[in-house]
Amino acid sequence: MSGLTDSKSLTLRDNEFLNLLEDEVKFKWWIKLEKVLAEEEAKLGIIPKANSDAIQKEVSFDNFSMEKYEDHLREIGHGFYSFVETVLEGTSDEAKKYFHYGITTQNIQQSSQILIIRDINQVFEARLDKIVLNLADLAEKHENDIIPARTHSKHAMPTTFGYIVASWIEELLSARKMFKQGSELFEEIMFGGAIGAFNSLGEKGYMLQENIGKRLDIRPMPIPSRNIQSPRISYLMGMITVTNVLHKIAESVYNNSTEELSEFKEYSDPSQVGSSTMPHKINPKLSKGIIGNSAKLYDLIYSSLFANTKPYESNSSSYMILDANVNDAILYFYEVMIRSVSLSENIIFDKGKAMKDILNNGGLDNSEFVMMKLSESIGKYNAHSIIHDLAIKYQNSKNFNYLDLLMENELIAKTHAREEVENWLKPENYIGLSKELTEITVKKVRTEIK
Repeated sequence: MSGLTDSKSLTLRDNEFLNLLEDEVKFKWWIKLEKVLAEEEAKLGIIPKANSDAIQKEVSFDNFSMEKYEDHLREIGHGFYSFVETVLEGTSDEAKKYFHYGITTQNIQQSSQILIIRDINQVFEARLDKIVLNLADLAEKHENDIIPARTHSKHAMPTTFGYIVASWIEELLSARKMFKQGSELFEEIMFGGAIGAFNSLGEKGYMLQENIGKRLDIRPMPIPSRNIQSPRISYLMGMITVTNVLHKIAESVYNNSTEELSEFKEYSDPSQVGSSTMPHKINPKLSKGIIGNSAKLYDLIYSSLFANTKPYESNSSSYMILDANVNDAILYFYEVMIRSVSLSENIIFDKGKAMKDILNNGGLDNSEFVMMKLSESIGKYNAHSIIHDLAIKYQNSKNFNYLDLLMENELIAKTHAREEVENWLKPENYIGLSKELTEITVKKVRTEIK
């Protein structure tokens, strides 16, 4: 069980996260929930205290054997009841009598899954905050460094690399909120029995679920129907939204790392080998891993939406799909996150290359600035027409110096000195509020994330 892995999965391994996926953690939560259930049932008088005490004393993970569990599974063909048989082996009749009383399998399985994912989400949120803080450092470092802004893949006008990173941050902060909201919707337990209406325990069952929620500091489902699955989809969408922004950042780094651009790229350890045949290759390994795992994660939402349309109060085919999709999504999301933490720490900006690329057009990228200045005397419409014709002539020929071409225009030469027009063409004179907006964004990050 894994996302799309490569050598980076080994070097970036996050044991704090991976330890939460061990089967042992799942079985320990099943046991803990059964013991909490029995204890709270005894407090409400649903089962005798003596039986609850026996469960507390005799049922433990020490009773559990994976080998015996698999033997029972082959014989019984039911995952959870095989667990019951295994964990109760060797316990007294008092412990067995009221074990797993008044509830159904999914109450334990789904609730424990969500409690584990709650711990997983804390790891994800810490990593996401680290990514945002890393990007804030990057934006602050390059808030004055000029780079061509591009629209429709073409040079538009000058900006700063800090501003580009700030735009990534702003979108990531919105995605971060969606992930937190999706996680909050998903993090709720259910102990309502087979159809969620507390048929076996009645009003005491409702109180039981409330008490278990308080005990575990988690919200109980208002209607614990096993067929309410939209919170899972909200959780998936939260992961997908964050992933989509990190994917965009990775695509930006991946595409910009081509030799023709190389204005910014990911750092590569000199000891890393890029190809078995091409010794010169330095590949964007972090970015490509993010891109691949992102694509796999997006696929999961479609089958999840269809699975959630199954009718009636319970449908095992729906659970199979949604449980598998949530588990797979977490693994793809993990692979995206570990790479994004490293990528956000290791984006290298080449100030000289970026300035070379923007100056390569001879000041053409500042054409809007020239137009706006001319508009003050001849109006926007006329200024746009003049600059458009001159700019197209320059691009089609390149036998001209752009400044010379502008000064050959009688209207421009008559109303503006060459030195003034030359000043208009300097990229550092037309970055708008790139620096200020970057500073505002960085300050917001420092305020929101401590």
